[in-house]
Amino acid sequence: MSDYISATLQEGSEAVALAARPSGPEAIRARGDRRRRRNQAGLVLATVAVVAAGAGAHPLARDLGTAPAAPAPAARAVPNVTGMTLREAEQVIGQSGLQVGHVSRRRTPVPAGLVVSTSPGHGSAEPRGTRVSIVVSTGSGRVVIPNVTGMAASQAEAILQQLGLTVEVQAVASGTAPSGTVIREQPAAGSLAPAGAVVVIGVAPPPAGS
Repeated sequence: MSDYISATLQEGSEAVALAARPSGPEAIRARGDRRRRRNQAGLVLATVAVVAAGAGAHPLARDLGTAPAAPAPAARAVPNVTGMTLREAEQVIGQSGLQVGHVSRRRTPVPAGLVVSTSPGHGSAEPRGTRVSIVVSTGSGRVVIPNVTGMAASQAEAILQQLGLTVEVQAVASGTAPSGTVIREQPAAGSLAPAGAVVVIGVAPPPAGS
């Protein structure tokens, strides 16, 4: 009997609560607003969690506000150009992805006109485009004749005179070489000559009738 009375009282209480709950349009709208606010709050919390996780995964970007720096250019080994002429050394260094920097001259036992050292030294790993300084020997009284064939006569004269040589220019007939270019030299390139020696360069003349 007591169980029957308890069940009856519970049903009565639920009926009263249901009857007391607002059911008009205003109540329905209010309940919808509450649901939207709860959904918006959940979205904000989820966004904050994602941002916090991203900042923890990339501390460098969080602290500095920048992306990691790009990798440095691939290193290039400085080639060994000791014993080469300056012209040969310039070509080899350029082909290695490096550049020729300051060129200086020094009196050494090495024949004049040959490279005696570089800075950075050969074998050193340097970024692409690094400038390599070259030291060229002025010799001890003897000069290595450089190869100036194919150059303009004015350029060849300047190079030979820098080595302390005397230049004599002769016109040499040629059917193919451009006018004003050196087509031969005497003594031959690679020869040793005393400082002040005369080097004869044969230069292609301008076309006939010009």
